[in-house]
Amino acid sequence: TVENYDNLLDLKASIISIDGRDNDYLILNDGTRISGGTFYAALEYFQYMRQFRIIQKEVGHCDILVSLLNSQDKNQNEIKNTIDKILLNKISYKIKFVDKIPIDPNGKTKILVSKIQ
Repeated sequence: TVENYDNLLDLKASIISIDGRDNDYLILNDGTRISGGTFYAALEYFQYMRQFRIIQKEVGHCDILVSLLNSQDKNQNEIKNTIDKILLNKISYKIKFVDKIPIDPNGKTKILVSKIQ
């Protein structure tokens, strides 16, 4: 974190790190990375979408948690088809329809959680 950065040059200081948002990426079988924003853009317009979270613990596989306001088979199939269009043949994945996705300690729900080191 840099405060009063107007004087940074006068101090002959340099920035060694910037604190801020750290984005996780989904890593596909071929090493390609997809951001959580890709899923957000594809899924946010479903009126019955409550929340979703993608969790990746190993390269080439992820779990997708989906919470719907109205979890009818038709709605679940629409979500599955949309996710298939993004991920089919690129990574193995399991979609789990759940009642609720826990909120993170910061009060938000992170879209994509990578546990890959």
